[in-house]
Amino acid sequence: MKNGRKGVDSTMLLWIIIYIVASYQCLNYVWYSRRIYVISDTFGFYIKKLLISIFFGWAIIPLALLMSIFKF
Repeated sequence: MKNGRKGVDSTMLLWIIIYIVASYQCLNYVWYSRRIYVISDTFGFYIKKLLISIFFGWAIIPLALLMSIFKF
């Protein structure tokens, strides 16, 4: 907390947003770019992608970087 404020610091919130966006893009690169999906529930599909990217971004981001370096 800075200046006696309660809540999330603005720089921490910025890093969280950057993490979510980066992990979502890396999930698209690692998993969803290799296959064709036919979906019927778009809301559930995107919520599932968002939750996977939030909880497993710590593993997806390095994997996507390795895949882009070695061109898998």
